[in-house]
Amino acid sequence: MTDTHRSATRLLFLFSFLTASTYVVTRAMAISTFLARVGAPLLPACILGAALTVIVLSMASAYLGRHLRPVGLVAGTWLLMAAMSALLAIASWRWSESIWALGSLYVLAEIRGCFNTIFFVTLANEAFADSDSKRPFAVAASGAPIAGVVTGVLLGLEASVAQLAPTLLLMSVLDLATVAAVIARRKYISVRRPRPVGKKQDRSPPASTDVTPQRRYRIHLSALVALKIAVLTLIGYQWKVAVGDFYGTDESRLILYFALFYAISDVFIVTLQWIVSGALLDRFGIGIALVGFPLVLMCLGIVSLFTSSVMALMILFTIGKGLHVLRRAFHDPALTAAYTVLQPNIRRETIVIVKGIIKPFAEAATGLALLLLAARMNHIGITMLWLIAIPAWLLYSVRTTHYYHGHFATTRRTKSTD
Repeated sequence: MTDTHRSATRLLFLFSFLTASTYVVTRAMAISTFLARVGAPLLPACILGAALTVIVLSMASAYLGRHLRPVGLVAGTWLLMAAMSALLAIASWRWSESIWALGSLYVLAEIRGCFNTIFFVTLANEAFADSDSKRPFAVAASGAPIAGVVTGVLLGLEASVAQLAPTLLLMSVLDLATVAAVIARRKYISVRRPRPVGKKQDRSPPASTDVTPQRRYRIHLSALVALKIAVLTLIGYQWKVAVGDFYGTDESRLILYFALFYAISDVFIVTLQWIVSGALLDRFGIGIALVGFPLVLMCLGIVSLFTSSVMALMILFTIGKGLHVLRRAFHDPALTAAYTVLQPNIRRETIVIVKGIIKPFAEAATGLALLLLAARMNHIGITMLWLIAIPAWLLYSVRTTHYYHGHFATTRRTKSTD
């Protein structure tokens, strides 16, 4: 790893830590207050509203991304995050039971989650596109689970006294710290690599310069992400409903549950990211992560078909949601690395389209389906929906893996002849 890569890794680790801290706290508070004060039946409407909002904002981000550098776009986005958090702090203080205020907080949490992913993947690809190792992706991404551990423990300890308005104001301060960090160290994630000269300029691997394979690869990535998000949205909904049914309207216990859940799972995530993830991806490639995660979820779904009690469902879907340990430690770094084979001029646009438009569109479609069907279906019917989608998810995972490794095989052959 070069000195530039080390500096970029440290900066992206800090970026991941700060942005994940605000996301974890906002998400835990949003889910807990919504379930306790409004109830689970309106969750599908929130999922749909959040997804539609993210689509609009992502389209605006994609447009601005054509005219602004990633660092400038990051700074502007997190300044807006700080402003939105401050406004919602005032709204939640004045209208503590308002469905609109609580629903807006839920939407803000989803916006944070989406843009955290978009900009981390964008900046990581800017910084590590020329790195042969996947370890920098995993180490930089480990800032998020460490943030989850720290904020989860703190929020869990203060669950009985945590108040929404002061917490949101603190999130605004962390947003401003994110802006300051990115601007101060922007040179490490805005590297302008020299273009090749001479004959080598025309000797790029066929897999990376042929437009048709690149387009197919983007389709495979898009389908993979859309199917994954549809499955995870359905599982997430079942998890929240099961937890809400178990704890009822006890807001303090809900905050404690969500805070400790994220803290404990993030301990496993960061341990795997630091010790196992990078070495495993370097040794076996991205396929083991892209294919393995949906296979594990399929096994969970089959088991859930034979479960019915409130406590058993809460435990089972807590385990199911806990499988995001595998997603965050292995699947997400592998998916982030998958974008590196795209040509630089279309990589940024692809990341924004996939993460910022296709992902929330899949969430919106799933939220709409839940809005129309959830009241008529039990957990078995909903589970069957995402079990049916997993084989297609596996298919596009295999196709993405095949193209990715085919690209690097071609690159190695080209380098060996130079």
